[in-house]
This record gives sequence, structure tokens and C-alpha cells, in this order.
Amino acid sequence: MINENKGIQSVERAMMILETIAAAGGEIRLVDLAAQSGLHKSTLHGLLNTLAAMGYIARRGTHYALGLRLREIAQPLNDADALLREAFAPAVYAPWLNALAKPVFSRHLAALANTSTWMPLKAPAACA
Repeated sequence: MINENKGIQSVERAMMILETIAAAGGEIRLVDLAAQSGLHKSTLHGLLNTLAAMGYIARRGTHYALGLRLREIAQPLNDADALLREAFAPAVYAPWLNALAKPVFSRHLAALANTSTWMPLKAPAACA
């Protein structure tokens, strides 16, 4: 069981840094990261140096960017998404969606991608 009230501050800060960089389009300046995170530059330097040494971020001039290590650890999620998309291929769900179609209703199909997010699946042209 996960106790959401008992977090480790340095881990929370590291994850917040990665999320902030991602929200900024994958790259951000230190001054902007400090402003958005509310952390002092000295605190950020230590966290950023650790994340960079581990490959989770990369320094590009005056900017910090998401590192390639994130792609490596996310690959199993990409593989799982591909399996979901295969399982819900248009040939499988198109007849079902068409049967539900009414001129006044929209229809959307999504599959549970992990414990907290849904992955939308595109409707085939016949369903649009």
C-alpha cells in the first residue's frame, strides 16, 4: 500500500524537475526552472547535476533538457501501449462503435494505460 503522505523530499523534487522540464517542451533555462519550481538555484544545481550524471537530463548551453535515459526507462510503457492499440485495432472495435453511433452523440474509445491514465484510441474513418 502506498502512503502518499510520506514522501522523500529529494525524490519529489527530482520528479518535479523532470515534469517541469517536460511541461516546458523538454528544455528550460535554470532561471526559469527556479522561478517555476520555487527552488533556489543552489538546490537545483545539486539535483540537476545528479540527474545529469544519471542521464535523466542533459545540459545544452544555458538550458537543461530531458535526457535519453528517460526514453530507455519508458520503453516498456511504449511496448504496452502498442499491445493495447493492437488489441483494440479498428477492425475489432469499429463495428461496436458504429452500432452505438447516433447522429447527436460523440463516441470516444480509451483504454486504461496504467493505474492513473487513459490512452485515447483513434476511431477509424468509418466511425468518424
